Amino acid sequence: MKNSLLGAFLTFTLALFVYPVFAEDDESANVLEEIVVTARKREENIQDTALSVSALSGADIADRFPSDIRDLAADSPNLLIDDLQQGPGSPTAIFIRGIGVSDVEKNFDPTTGVYLDGVFIGANSGAMLKTIDLERVEILRGPQGTLFGRNTVAGVIHLTRSKPTGEQGGKVRVGFGDYDTTTVEGIFNFSLSDNAAGKVSITRRDQSEGFLTNLVD
Repeated sequence: MKNSLLGAFLTFTLALFVYPVFAEDDESANVLEEIVVTARKREENIQDTALSVSALSGADIADRFPSDIRDLAADSPNLLIDDLQQGPGSPTAIFIRGIGVSDVEKNFDPTTGVYLDGVFIGANSGAMLKTIDLERVEILRGPQGTLFGRNTVAGVIHLTRSKPTGEQGGKVRVGFGDYDTTTVEGIFNFSLSDNAAGKVSITRRDQSEGFLTNLVD
């Protein structure tokens, strides 16, 4: 009888201390990073933009370690960028949703507008831009004539370069490729005064092999 009463008392006592424990809500885990774009020529949340837009921040670009904007095509659906195998500075064929022109002779206007800091690059020859100095890349798919004017039947690639930081410093990127190709790119920030700052961007590319000598002459 005593054992039964003792067991019942212990069971009752343990029952008094059993209560549910709930994990605290982690507010930071439910908060998504806001992506700000300027696709409609004003800063706004990408979710509020009534356009088909893909955006890459400076951190996204640095993580991918791209050499030029051609390496960013894989991060945007329906985008193809080709240098037409003409070497550095060659015309660039850009296709968005299958619309584009492979224009080696530069006889036709491009169907995709490329803008650098809001300035239109009118020729395909200057569109193969390096990425070390980019702060943001926005790819707008579909006709954008209302906001950007002509040569935007397929879409727009909007590139924004980084601004001077006003602090002494910079970064350098070195690359190696086929045919003894070496590339050196760098950005250097410096302060001019308390209210002014400057920035210098440089790039150099050397290739020592892969050339053919004309023996006919």
